[in-house]
Amino acid sequence: MRTRRLIGRIVLGFLALVVIGVATILIVLHTDWGRGIVRGQVEAKLNDMFVGGAKVGRIEGSALGELRLLDVVINGPDHKPAITVKTLRLHLGVLPLVSHQAVVSGLVAEDVDIDLRRDPDGQLQASRMMRKQDKSSWSVVIPDLQVKRAHVQVILHCISHIH
Repeated sequence: MRTRRLIGRIVLGFLALVVIGVATILIVLHTDWGRGIVRGQVEAKLNDMFVGGAKVGRIEGSALGELRLLDVVINGPDHKPAITVKTLRLHLGVLPLVSHQAVVSGLVAEDVDIDLRRDPDGQLQASRMMRKQDKSSWSVVIPDLQVKRAHVQVILHCISHIH
């Protein structure tokens, strides 16, 4: 009987520790300092993914509701902005993260500028923006994506030969 009580107390203590840990994380994520840490981690991941690097100006909102990434810039291979998003709003499912799955519902990109430059040989730089990466154990599901107020600029290089 004493063993059963001891095991019960250990399990209860472990559950209390988990609840306190989750609550602490949620509290930290609702501070500017915590969101700054998350912003740095998001930027680092984006820099690993894109040859020219990326930058996130600021993160606002709540991990339990709507997150807003402001002033997102993804650079092309020439390290000049290729994609800029003024506001990226998303709802991230928290429970699927436990099983290495990011479920992003309601992804909305607002005020998007895309600059499709070409190399001197005529190839679109966008075709070589991403780094080759090993297969990830994570999967990302985005069932709904909206783009509002987007501008796409395509720059064509004209090569003329004058004799």
